[in-house]
Amino acid sequence: MINKGTREIINLLKIYILPIIIALFIIFGIKILITLILWPPDIYFKLKFEMQIKMDKRIKKLLHFKLNPGPWNANFNIGIELKDGNKITYDVIGSIYDSQRIIKVNEYKIELLTLSIANENNKNKFNSHNFISYHEGIDVYLLTNILNQENGYFYNLNNILDYLDEFKLLLDTIYNEELIPGDINYVGSDITKWGDDEELERFTGYFETVRPPDNVWEKIKVKIYVINK
Repeated sequence: MINKGTREIINLLKIYILPIIIALFIIFGIKILITLILWPPDIYFKLKFEMQIKMDKRIKKLLHFKLNPGPWNANFNIGIELKDGNKITYDVIGSIYDSQRIIKVNEYKIELLTLSIANENNKNKFNSHNFISYHEGIDVYLLTNILNQENGYFYNLNNILDYLDEFKLLLDTIYNEELIPGDINYVGSDITKWGDDEELERFTGYFETVRPPDNVWEKIKVKIYVINK
């Protein structure tokens, strides 16, 4: 039999402690729900991508799915195989159609050296300088400038697929030409290693882009290397 003192303690727990525990569980549950909405697990995106691929009559299957390192877990590197046999490896954010960087087309891997020329008006403000950098794949914003398409054109996978034959021809041409002068392993601020513009202009894989909209860089010069892997 429960004595009077014990009964009073139980009643106090029911009145004060139990509601607090229930409230904490509710808050914790809401927090988990919000987290799942804002930051869905990787499996959510894989299922989403596979569903998008099944609904797209041009795509045969998802070849690979990999989370890219970074603060946002909707950024992935994926590979797709088209029903015509072509394969594309590229970076996406949240959707197979939201393309960010093209890494491979079939057996051609794309690597870049870029020479960034600082805008002299902003050089001190941004503490920037001219430098050579290496990039795996080609950013679709840069590709849009190189191939003179409208702004944001290649951020959409549909436009990449529409342009795929021309893009493959460009990669074929670069691959079959003499290798562009320069050392792909060199990055840094010694821009004398870049080479002479007049000599470089005879190569299909050499481009000089327009000034980016942020106005930090005066121009960006690009060497595209196509490697059969």
